[in-house]
Amino acid sequence: MSKNDLHEKLLEALEIELQKMKENLAEFQSEIIAEGYTTHPVFIAHRGETEIGQPYLDREEYGLFYHFNISTLEELTELGVLQEDRVEPFKEAYGKTNENTCVLCVFETEAQFVFYPLASQKTDK
Repeated sequence: MSKNDLHEKLLEALEIELQKMKENLAEFQSEIIAEGYTTHPVFIAHRGETEIGQPYLDREEYGLFYHFNISTLEELTELGVLQEDRVEPFKEAYGKTNENTCVLCVFETEAQFVFYPLASQKTDK
């Protein structure tokens, strides 16, 4: 299996998990924003260990393919994962944070940002 094929399979697995968890992610993301931690939360999906973010979902405990951590745009910029000159394009790609989320999918030696639509938020109207 080529490296590109492997990345495609890993991204497919991520999309399956995000589909199953998007309501949970939307709720958690909404809380993080409401509590003022960040305006742009970023979930970190990884299979091994990473020092980025705080643990959120353990793959063994929840029967997932990936571990999920939670981080922020600010932390990723501070760590140099996202360069300062890429912050505005990142925010544009992210879109509305009540409609979308961002996942940094960490492969063994590489990482890729994935922007994903969340479940529609229920409003009290």
